[in-house]
Amino acid sequence: MNKADDKPRLIDHKRTQHGEKKYVCEVCDKQFIKKSILNVYKNRHSGENVYTCGQCEEWFSTESGLRMHMNIHRGIYKCTDCDKCCQDNTALAVHMRSHPGEKPLNVLFVTNDSHILVT
Repeated sequence: MNKADDKPRLIDHKRTQHGEKKYVCEVCDKQFIKKSILNVYKNRHSGENVYTCGQCEEWFSTESGLRMHMNIHRGIYKCTDCDKCCQDNTALAVHMRSHPGEKPLNVLFVTNDSHILVT
């Protein structure tokens, strides 16, 4: 990859990793790093394409986002140290690193009538 190819990636990196939020919601002044994220967020104010969790009032712009979120309430990806529930494997792995000491990734999968511990 040459330097010309790197420039757009560097600009995007600076914006996403270092807090430059130049896209602003006209309704509530919330700031975003990408225009596409702002456009999705605007639906919250208009009530269009909003999927709301019936358990905690969290909202999502896509049905798949709501389905992933529901994994938290179902306890599908649960920390074996502190019982925190995550939306997926990746979030659980990141969370597990927050506990002190070296630990293997232990995942507790909860199905309708059984619990399976995968180490």
